Amino acid sequence: MCAVPLLVVLGGGAALVFYIVVLSDGTTAAASPSPTADPGAPLIVAVGDSFISGEGAKTYLAGTNNPGNSCHRANTGYPYLVATARQARLVNASCSGALIRDFEEPQYPDSPDTTYGGLPQMEALAAPRITPDGPVEPGSIDVVLLSISGNDAGFGEVVRTCLNTNCLRYEPEWMARLETLQPQLAAFYPKIKDAAQGARVLVVPYPDPLVVGDCVRGLSTAEAEFLINRFLPRLNLLITFAAEQAGLEVVDSQDAFAGARNCEPGVTADGAAMNTIDLGRAGNGPGDVVRGSFHPRELGHRLLAKVVLDHLQQPPTADPLGCQPFGCPPGPPPNPPIPPPGGDPIQFPPGIACGGDILQNGELKTVAADQDAVEIAARADSTVCFSFAGQPWRTAQAAGDGTARIDVAQLARAEVPTLTVIQSTTPTQWTRDLYLPPAGVNPTDPAWWQQLSGLLLSVVLAAVALAIAPYVVEWVRRRRRGRVPA
Repeated sequence: MCAVPLLVVLGGGAALVFYIVVLSDGTTAAASPSPTADPGAPLIVAVGDSFISGEGAKTYLAGTNNPGNSCHRANTGYPYLVATARQARLVNASCSGALIRDFEEPQYPDSPDTTYGGLPQMEALAAPRITPDGPVEPGSIDVVLLSISGNDAGFGEVVRTCLNTNCLRYEPEWMARLETLQPQLAAFYPKIKDAAQGARVLVVPYPDPLVVGDCVRGLSTAEAEFLINRFLPRLNLLITFAAEQAGLEVVDSQDAFAGARNCEPGVTADGAAMNTIDLGRAGNGPGDVVRGSFHPRELGHRLLAKVVLDHLQQPPTADPLGCQPFGCPPGPPPNPPIPPPGGDPIQFPPGIACGGDILQNGELKTVAADQDAVEIAARADSTVCFSFAGQPWRTAQAAGDGTARIDVAQLARAEVPTLTVIQSTTPTQWTRDLYLPPAGVNPTDPAWWQQLSGLLLSVVLAAVALAIAPYVVEWVRRRRRGRVPA
């Protein structure tokens, strides 16, 4: 057991330090990761991110809650509940924070290869090495449960930004980045199908955590409406479409929390299926408070288990998009995140150095992970205006050949979510292009120096608090005895 300092910054620069007493590891070593070890029982494999791993639970399985492996798997998660109800063996290879790329490379390379996180998740589908009865033969899996792409979509960043500021100004950028998921998922799901070797693969989209309202502190009604009516439905539609195109089954889970969602009439904050800010999770430091928040509680996992079990009772031809018998359409239903190139003129941002008669939307582009700069094709010797999300507008000068270079290293490292560029093609015609971080890079991951500085600040504040505590206690004691003037 240890006390972890949690710094909470208030308005006006004031700060409070809370000490949260938590278990030093937060694990239950005696808990089995599978309800049964019977080699004749069906085998279920769970893969994906924090919504399937059990993130936000009170305790996690041994080896999954330490700095070297924070996969945060828990037996309160719905895969364990489904396996229990089906009297099946369970291999849970899911990992909190997982991106699509973590299926083919270890998410925690320094973690032992005796636990998933140190092993790529795809290995759990090919021939699971970590099962209740040891390795199994390829093709012996009966059911695969899959939840992925929320981190690739930046869902955590969206929620955190909306809780801290008016986030609606970022909606075009976020919705544009969401569209980059379609080609990733279209390439990813067929690999899952091939690796599963005939097993039923159930893709579980993300459930609605709340209804539109202002009951969640820091989240306005307009922001809740954006999350519930635009962002999450589009994410789930892209997941559903790509999964069905690949011939996978899709669980009808978006309304799984109905009747227990935050802001629903009669539902209290503590009685909702999903938590909000969970101050009880600080096993590996204050960052766990953020990671463990906005995840299903035990009630939420029971509700998700119910819709999964209901789906397993159906024939393996569930088809919510109606792709059978003629096949899915060639692309998902259109949902332009920003107006397409051209179209009606839009307004210039106030106060920028660029301006003319007409500004139209240009292209949506993605920078490469190793790209340091982008070359802008503009009018010769003209001014180019650009802004990284949330930062002031700046200018660059186009050369005589019409090219201008903008440093995008911070975008390639995903330190900021977007870059907007406005350039002129004629003296009166201007175009706005949007640049996104590399596909598969999570813009919410802090740089190492940010993590270190936050930890050092917490340590310094804790040391100061401990140093002055005896003097404060002595002052109070003397005050009570009347030795210190008021």
